[in-house]
Amino acid sequence: MTGYQLVLKQLGHAQNQVTQAIADLDAEKAEARANDLGMTIKDQVNHLAEAATAALASFEGRKHSWGTYAPVDSSWEGAKQAWLEIRVAAVAALTDNEEAIMHAHDFLVAHDYYHVGQICAARRTIDPSWDTYAIYS
Repeated sequence: MTGYQLVLKQLGHAQNQVTQAIADLDAEKAEARANDLGMTIKDQVNHLAEAATAALASFEGRKHSWGTYAPVDSSWEGAKQAWLEIRVAAVAALTDNEEAIMHAHDFLVAHDYYHVGQICAARRTIDPSWDTYAIYS
């Protein structure tokens, strides 16, 4: 397996974990935080969309100015849709180039896994019976 093939596999796995972590979450619960200082789940999904926007820009040879991402639709449904669309576009733009592969790993794999943990912690805060192993399905 090449590094490119490995990162593509990881990209799919990380996307699935985010998808499972936010599955069946309504707009009210998307405002949950694991603690008073943390981002809401919705904030984290918007943040992941910005990371995917930055990755896409990098893959296309452009620069992204952090903190400028603003979703067209600020609803919970809009946040989820925007994240998925931007992420899919970023993955599609990834090339078999070492620098791009490392950037994809940093911004779309390791970063997603980090936020999956935060999203899971926030979900458990509002619903202690939620099965954190659901992210592996």
